[in-house]
Amino acid sequence: EYAYPLTLDALSHLMEIPPSDRSEIKSSVHRVTEALDPMFTPRMQHDWFDAMDSLVKYFGERIAVSRGLNTSSPNLLDRLSHHGRAAGMDEYEITCMTAFIMLAGFETTAGTLGNAMNALLDGPAREEFVPEITRQQALECIRFDPIGQMTPRLVLEPFEVEGHRFHKDDRIWCILGAANRDPRVFERPNELDLERTGVKPLSFGAGIHTCIGAQVATIVIQSGLSRMGRQFSRISRVSDERQWRKSIAVRELAELPLRGQRRDVPPHQTND
Repeated sequence: EYAYPLTLDALSHLMEIPPSDRSEIKSSVHRVTEALDPMFTPRMQHDWFDAMDSLVKYFGERIAVSRGLNTSSPNLLDRLSHHGRAAGMDEYEITCMTAFIMLAGFETTAGTLGNAMNALLDGPAREEFVPEITRQQALECIRFDPIGQMTPRLVLEPFEVEGHRFHKDDRIWCILGAANRDPRVFERPNELDLERTGVKPLSFGAGIHTCIGAQVATIVIQSGLSRMGRQFSRISRVSDERQWRKSIAVRELAELPLRGQRRDVPPHQTND
């Protein structure tokens, strides 16, 4: 009721997706992310192709409509299309990249926002919720408990790491969640520390593989947590039971019911 609508509305506003289309977009994105799990079934694979086709077709139509308007103030779709063509991308590549921005920025961001709230309630915000979250604090939350725990990479050339030999065309699953807790990089890695500085999590990848939605995701998580902090001085879970989504690759709470004490009402009143 909070993380998903907030994230979907933020991305839809940037991409000028009308409210009437957002439910279908949400469904298609969920079907795609289901197949991110390395143990996906043939049915999930079929759903993945079907959902991707729907997203690519939809954004292809949106780009065409936006281009036809020829407005003096170009939106995100116009700019992606313009810069994509300037870089030598064809229409299909531009459309796929646009669809991937929604894929990379929606469900993963909503899930990480939920994980961040859950982690804050276990530690720094147990007694009083933080009224304003900084960018560094948002990145620390993203480091501590990212929704994306692993990502595949394809070996281009043979190499060896600590006695393990990898061959050309081998597929490697990089465990990002473990890398974010590397004690050689982060002091007290298993602690969510809102005073930590210089946080550079691998949750968004790195180099040419850096997530295209990284900046938007960080802003949404920062603003989403800050918005809660400005409204509520105390936030707690309705139940201590937490149900996690069944997935190897994706770590996300199925739901996180909360109750809060508004900053402008007496302490004995709460809002669920």
